[in-house]
Amino acid sequence: MKTYVLGMMPKRVSVCGMVLLAMFLCGRTGTAGTKGSEGVRVLSNCLADTVTVTIGKKTAPAGAVFTVPIYVTEDLAPYGVLSMEFRLLFNASLLSFRTVAKGEIILDNKYRFFYGHQGNRIFVATAGEERFEGSGTLALVEFRVLATAQEGQTATFSFERFLFNEAAIGPATRTVAGSFTVGSYPDIEVSELDHDFGELSVGDSAFWTVRISNEGWADLIVESMSGILQDFGVISPLFPYQLASGGYFDATVFFAPANLGLRTDQLIIRSNDYFEEEIPLFVKGVGIAPDIALSAREHSFGQVPVGYTADWTFHVFNVGTDELNIDSVAAYPQVFTVFAPSFPQTVAVGETLAVSTRFMPVEHGQTAGVLSLFNNDPDENPIDLFLSGIGIPAVPEISVPVTAHDYDGIYIGSTGEWMMPIANVGTAPLTVDSIVSTRDEFQVTSIIFPQTVNPVSGIDVTVDFRPESVDAIRGTLMVYSDDTTHPVVMVTLTGYGLEPAILTVLGGQGNPGTVANQVPVAMENQWPISSIEFVLSYPESVLTVTAAIPTERSQNMALFQVDLHYGVGKVKLSVSDQTQTIQTGSGSIVKFAISVAEDAPLGTHPLTLSEVMSFDDQGRHVSFVMRDSVFAVHPVGVLHEEHHGREPQTYALFQNYPNPFNPETMIHYSVAGGESPAHVTLAVYNLLGQEVKVLVSEPQKAGYYTVMWDGIDSSGRIVPSGVYLCRFVTAGFVNTKKMILTR
Repeated sequence: MKTYVLGMMPKRVSVCGMVLLAMFLCGRTGTAGTKGSEGVRVLSNCLADTVTVTIGKKTAPAGAVFTVPIYVTEDLAPYGVLSMEFRLLFNASLLSFRTVAKGEIILDNKYRFFYGHQGNRIFVATAGEERFEGSGTLALVEFRVLATAQEGQTATFSFERFLFNEAAIGPATRTVAGSFTVGSYPDIEVSELDHDFGELSVGDSAFWTVRISNEGWADLIVESMSGILQDFGVISPLFPYQLASGGYFDATVFFAPANLGLRTDQLIIRSNDYFEEEIPLFVKGVGIAPDIALSAREHSFGQVPVGYTADWTFHVFNVGTDELNIDSVAAYPQVFTVFAPSFPQTVAVGETLAVSTRFMPVEHGQTAGVLSLFNNDPDENPIDLFLSGIGIPAVPEISVPVTAHDYDGIYIGSTGEWMMPIANVGTAPLTVDSIVSTRDEFQVTSIIFPQTVNPVSGIDVTVDFRPESVDAIRGTLMVYSDDTTHPVVMVTLTGYGLEPAILTVLGGQGNPGTVANQVPVAMENQWPISSIEFVLSYPESVLTVTAAIPTERSQNMALFQVDLHYGVGKVKLSVSDQTQTIQTGSGSIVKFAISVAEDAPLGTHPLTLSEVMSFDDQGRHVSFVMRDSVFAVHPVGVLHEEHHGREPQTYALFQNYPNPFNPETMIHYSVAGGESPAHVTLAVYNLLGQEVKVLVSEPQKAGYYTVMWDGIDSSGRIVPSGVYLCRFVTAGFVNTKKMILTR
C-alpha cells in the first residue's frame, strides 16, 4: 500500500558527517563505493548503504481476504541489484496464506518470480538478467482471516530473512515489520504520496488530482487535508468527508507560487484510520525567473588510487526565463579541478551546460571539498556543489565469481563452450599471466595471455570442452595473475561425453534409363533430434535426385525441405521442428528418388554425405559418424563376360558377393529359357524363417540377373549383424544361399 511512511535521508548532509557515519558503520576497511564499468555504483554490504523494505499495517474482520504489500522505499537502480529473496513470518493461528502476486517493480518480461509456503513461513524470490529499477511493491501477499479470529486480536508480520544479490556485494537491508488487527476498521489508501508541479510562472495556478479511497471494512472519515504554505492548498472537496467501505473521492490540489524558486510543502491528510491518522502528501513546484539548477548538489568520487584520476560530469540547468551567465568556477582544495569547459559561459533558457570535474588524490585518506559556480541568479550566487573522495593504495585484486562449471553431456567430436568471467576489483591494473588446464579436454581458446585488466572491469574467457570418451571427466583451470594475495585461482570443470549419432547412406541400385530408384539415408541416435541438415553428393553425369520422401521417423516434423539444386551433384535436406523430435532409435529418415542416365556406365558410383549440422532436444550440437555408400548401375541379363550371347539352360542361384558384407552385397541368379517368361521370387529371410525383404517378384525372361541387397528390411529399417538366407523360387526350382552381414 502506498500510504506508508517511507525511509528517507536528507538531500544534503555535511561532508564531514558523511565521512564519520561511513567510518562508524562500515569500519576503516569498508568500501564506501566504487564506480562500475557501466556507470552504476557497486556498493559493499554496509549499513550506510541500506535499503529499507517495509510491510504495512492492515486490518480485516474474520473470514475476510486481504492483501499485504511488501515494498522497497528507495530506487534500486543505483545498487545494481539482480536478485532478491525474503522470507515472511505470520501468525498461522489468525491467518491462512492464499497466494503471492508480483509487485509493480517485478516486470513480466524482465524477471523470474517464484514463491513457496510452509506453515507460518512464506518464501518469495525474484531474479532477472537486468538490474531492478525504481521503488514500490516487491510482492503482494494475500491472506484470509480465520473464522475463529476474535475482534481486536493482533499479529505481527515480520521478516525471517532478506537477501539482495545472494552475496555480500549489494546493499544491506533494513526491514520494517508490519502488524495486523482483527476487526472492521477503516483503511485509507492514497494513490500518490508526492507530486512535483514543475515550473510555473508566479501568479499562475496548476492543479493535480489525487485519489483517496477506503479499503477497510468500516466508514472512513477524512477530517482535513492542509499544509503550511499558501502556495499549496486543496480546493475540493469540503472536509470532513465520509467514505463507506470500498468508496473513494478525488481531491484537487493547487499550486500557485507567490515567489521564485523551489517551493515544497506537506499536505497532512488526517483521518480516523486506526494505523494512519496522519499521512503526509509531499508537494513541490518552482516559481520561475532566471534560475540556476544543478543535476546534483553533492558527489563522491569513491575510492581512487593515489596517482590516478576519476572524472565526473554534472549538468547546469537554466530553469528560469532569462539567460544564465556563469562568470567563473572555483574548486577547493586543489585535488578537485574543473577541466571543461572554460569560463565564462552563457546558458540560454531551457538549455543545459555539462561541466566535467576531476579528482586526483595525492595521499591516502578521505578528502572533502566544494565547487562554487559564480552566476547571475539573484538568490543562488554562488551555488555550491560538495565533493568528496578517498585516496587508496594502488593494488590489483582478482575476482573469479564462478569457480565451478559443469558442461553436462557433450557429443564426442563436438565442442561445448563456457564463458568464464574474470574481474579486477582492485585499484590498479591486473595482469592475468596465464590459464593452465589439467586436462586436455578443457582448453582456453578465445584469448592470448598475458592480459591486462583495468580496475573495476573484467574479461570473458572462452573455455572449450571436447570429450573423447563417454567417461565422466573432471579437470581444473589454474588462473595465474599478479594479485599478491591470490596469485592462483582454481576453477573446477566437469562434463562427460555422449556417443555421436550415425548417418548412413544405405546405397541403391538401378538399370540405365530407369527412374524412381530409391536411396535411403538412415540415422542412429541415442538422443531425440530436433533438427538435422546434411548434403548428399552423387555423380551428376550418372544420377539425378528428383525428390526427397519423408519416412515414418521424419514425417511429423514441421519442416521437411529439400534443395535439389544446392550445387553440382549435390542435394541438401533440412528437417526440424520446435516441438516435435526424431525419437531415439535407428532407421531411415529420408528416401531420395533417383533416376539413372540412359548412358550410365555399369558399375558402382559413390554416394557421400557432408555438411551435417544437427541439434538434439537439449539444444546441444550433435556430432555424427558418416558412412558413405555406392549406387550400383547394372544391366539386365548379364552376369559375367563368358555368358554373353548364351542363354542359360538351367535355373541357378549363385553365392552372393561379397560375403560376409557391409553394407551391401550383390546376388546373382539365372533364369532358364522357355516359351514364356517364368515368375521369379527372390527374398531374404532371417534364421527364424521370418521374411525380411522381397527383392524380386515378377515374371522374367531367360537370362542372367543381378540384384543388390543393402541390409534394409521392407520397413526401411537397418537390420542387425547376423546370418540371413537368400531364397530363390521359380517354377519347378527352389534354392537357398546363406549370407553373413557384419556391421
